[in-house]
Amino acid sequence: MNWNTNKLKSPPPFGNPILPTNWQDPSNYAATGKPTTHAYFQKISAMVWGDIATNPFQLGFKVVPYPDGPDGSTGFGIGNAPFHYWQRGLDSYNQITKIIDEEIGDLLDQLHNLPQSIIDNTIIIFASDHGEYNGAHGFVQGKIGTVYDEATHIPLIVMDPSGRFTGDTNTIRTGLCSSVDLLNMFVTLGHKGDTTWLTKHPYDQIYTNRHDMYSMLKSRWAPGRDYLLFATDEIAPGFFNFNGAPTNILSLTTCETKVGAYYDWLPLSTRIDPTSVQLEFYDYSTKAGQLELFSHPRDPRAQEGYDALVNNYLPNELAAHLPGNPLDPNSLRFQQIKSEIAHVAFRDLIKNESQSTWRTGDGLRKFLGYGGQF
Repeated sequence: MNWNTNKLKSPPPFGNPILPTNWQDPSNYAATGKPTTHAYFQKISAMVWGDIATNPFQLGFKVVPYPDGPDGSTGFGIGNAPFHYWQRGLDSYNQITKIIDEEIGDLLDQLHNLPQSIIDNTIIIFASDHGEYNGAHGFVQGKIGTVYDEATHIPLIVMDPSGRFTGDTNTIRTGLCSSVDLLNMFVTLGHKGDTTWLTKHPYDQIYTNRHDMYSMLKSRWAPGRDYLLFATDEIAPGFFNFNGAPTNILSLTTCETKVGAYYDWLPLSTRIDPTSVQLEFYDYSTKAGQLELFSHPRDPRAQEGYDALVNNYLPNELAAHLPGNPLDPNSLRFQQIKSEIAHVAFRDLIKNESQSTWRTGDGLRKFLGYGGQF
């Protein structure tokens, strides 16, 4: 691909504002009640992929030092683009979305050239694996290190040319859904709407508590979930963790509120270190809450949500045991234990790897794939 002729090089203006609606200066995270994890991942993301100036009068490019780590200077810098690149980022996102939309349109046009029997046996599903900050909250790009809506909220479009499995198609569904509900919907569609597969072992134990998204396809009146759970265990070297931020994250979201919990695991385990916990809370009944600009971790509902997470949702859903004999290598439970051990071991390896691994600049690419070309 030739960058000089790449149409993504210079996006046209799309009439975007100078800044995203919920942009904020990263230096103000603490003042707005944000966990220290936000500052850490904003900086390490910026170090790898670049940052944009917060000063409106910066018109050129600069390199600024990465914050000193626990062992002093890391020796790394952050590329800092001019302030107007915040708007340029919004334009780039619009441009890419437009290109994807055109490509999908071309694909759907080809569908109509197929035999009717194939068309009637086709369902098209469009989704994404994660969201994109694109300037929100001062994150130039990416999706790591927070529970912000931009990172976790993804599109889902289902097109059924036969009309057998969808209804009220002119009404966007606004009920809460989770990516863990998708498999149920896929398999039910594959069974032409029949859900008896859920009664068979081991599917009955694994999937019966997932939300019924298939009903939501059929009717705009079908309810969404009562709550959403989100979990991510970010893997990043302790060498760069300049503020000692916790890197394990959980959240509980309802239509009314969102609670985020940021914490560390105790060494070589998945047990929460209670001394490391930081909370984040948004009240969606307010405009600022909807924009997730001001966190209120001392709101009593924040602690209530955290208690529900660690005492109910974490042990009974997120970390629930899969079926099978834990000593049988062919069982799901055995594989679950094996994966957990491998993940914990790798996290501790990266966290405690020697300074020399990271100082050369190749460690991030070698161990984590950061900084490689897409």
